[in-house]
Amino acid sequence: MLNTIAVFCSASDDLEEKYYREAFEIGEELAKNNCSVVYGGVHKGLMKSLAEGVKSQNGRLIGIVPEYIDKKIVCPYLNELIIVKNLSERKQKMLDLSDKFLSLYGGVGTLDEFFSILAAKQIGEHTKDILLYDSEKFYNYIFSQLNIIFDKKFSTGTPQVLLLKTVQDLHNLFLKSLIYK
Repeated sequence: MLNTIAVFCSASDDLEEKYYREAFEIGEELAKNNCSVVYGGVHKGLMKSLAEGVKSQNGRLIGIVPEYIDKKIVCPYLNELIIVKNLSERKQKMLDLSDKFLSLYGGVGTLDEFFSILAAKQIGEHTKDILLYDSEKFYNYIFSQLNIIFDKKFSTGTPQVLLLKTVQDLHNLFLKSLIYK
């Protein structure tokens, strides 16, 4: 059975090339490890690079797209397209379909998805792994804020997020999960 990983990332086409390269490599790594990838389904930005990486290894792509998104920008590589009413339904569908969650670089939408999944885990709605990819300390302030929230007891427990700094970290995570199953 394939693992299904929801990936949250930017749809911006105006980023430095290194971000696209990393998204492609992550897509390759996920596909090499028999993961189906669930994501926003558009053929733009990091989403496009991720999809190209998955498809370069003949991986499975599931796109979840709100009905108001222009269908001309939907990824042509999808194995499955799921149309939902809005972003809230998209997040819920991603939660329902996925075994793990991985946030790459992104803007407000990516942060919304990340925090929605983290909040759902915090209140016990799921127990799935949440991974945050950050090769260059992009999310340092968010981690600092999460530590403050937990240190000052605004939330109980710990942030429950695994930080990955390289594609090799992602590879090692898969090896570790195979060893301990």
